[in-house]
Amino acid sequence: MSDRDKRNNGNMVPAGRRDLAPVAGANPLVSRAIADLAQGPFDGLDPKKQALPYFRFGLGYWENKEYDKAIKCFDKGLRLDPSNAFAYLRRGEAWFEKNDFVKAIKDFDEAIPLDPNDASAYNQRGRAWLMKGEPDKAINDFDKAMLHPKNAFAYDNYYNRGLAWYAKKEYTQAIKDFDEAIRLGPLIIVVFRLPWIERGKAWAAKGNYEKAIEDFDLAIWYCKNWPRPASDALQAQLNYERGKAWAHKGNYDKAIQDFDEAIRLDPNVPMFYVMRGNAWSDKQDYVKAIHDYDEAIRLDPSRAVFFNNRGVAWSGLENFDRAIENYSEAIRLDPSEAGFYASRAEACSSKNDFDKAIQDYDTAIRQRKQRLEKLRVLNAHDVILRNELRLLDRLEDARRNAGRALAE
Repeated sequence: MSDRDKRNNGNMVPAGRRDLAPVAGANPLVSRAIADLAQGPFDGLDPKKQALPYFRFGLGYWENKEYDKAIKCFDKGLRLDPSNAFAYLRRGEAWFEKNDFVKAIKDFDEAIPLDPNDASAYNQRGRAWLMKGEPDKAINDFDKAMLHPKNAFAYDNYYNRGLAWYAKKEYTQAIKDFDEAIRLGPLIIVVFRLPWIERGKAWAAKGNYEKAIEDFDLAIWYCKNWPRPASDALQAQLNYERGKAWAHKGNYDKAIQDFDEAIRLDPNVPMFYVMRGNAWSDKQDYVKAIHDYDEAIRLDPSRAVFFNNRGVAWSGLENFDRAIENYSEAIRLDPSEAGFYASRAEACSSKNDFDKAIQDYDTAIRQRKQRLEKLRVLNAHDVILRNELRLLDRLEDARRNAGRALAE
């Protein structure tokens, strides 16, 4: 055995770098990179060869989810070898995991021309565009990924493109892509991705709650029966989504059962209490509704709609003073929501305080007209415009009724 081999025997950590020993033991890629460094010095070697240990370090840290360290290693390696597409790809993915989508996109931009046949770079850049809130650019990249004949992850492209269509509220297109993701994906990957969740949400958005519930049922079954159970938070979210679908179907008892389970699994999510409160309110059990709204407000006192909904429950109990208190707090938190003024106006009318009711109706009507005009400028769908017009007509009728009551 040579003197060099003797020096590198054991954990392969070079002199002066004992800090690397724990990492080396945890990841073979890092061990290999340390072995490369232990051969040093690198003076006179091809820069690409000098870069390899840094890339291996970076990949090892990336696999260990130590993204800051991974990025630093990729930085050093890419300064020596800026032609390594894979390093740009992995550094971009590290930036993505750190939620720095701008830097992630820049790295994917570098990776693609260096290896234009790598479909995963388009897929990853599409994901970054989607997280930046630009679904059109995301779809364009997912389309490009699907054109590659060597695309080994077509199911992933369909899944991600489905998410982009969903973000654009193109629910039919989203469902088609989720269908393909389920058809093409290996079962272990499909279960990991759980596209039934997103497809169920798309069905619910289209108003097909039966199909939504079918998808949520399947996702919940896999979460509970797969060898590696899903987290409590994910299972809670699934029960929450299915509960909303049951509520839309008017089956408030089953909705409450699902919200109960969601709260049991993850008791610190305010919306779980709000939705259960809404179900209790729809069942006209306003006391239980108020208890749930109380808990939601305790968890997050900044949400105007929580106060509004509690106000509705107090109105259901005909305690209009408490209702007005809650509507007023909702308006304080969000003075731009016409519905809050309309709710307070109704409560004031119930107390025969028609002057204040008319003031609130006027504000609500003005805000509703402003919203309608904005929607027209944006070429909103006819269904949305008709709904806004219907709400405006109701407000104007209520305002006229309050005016007549005041004149009597």
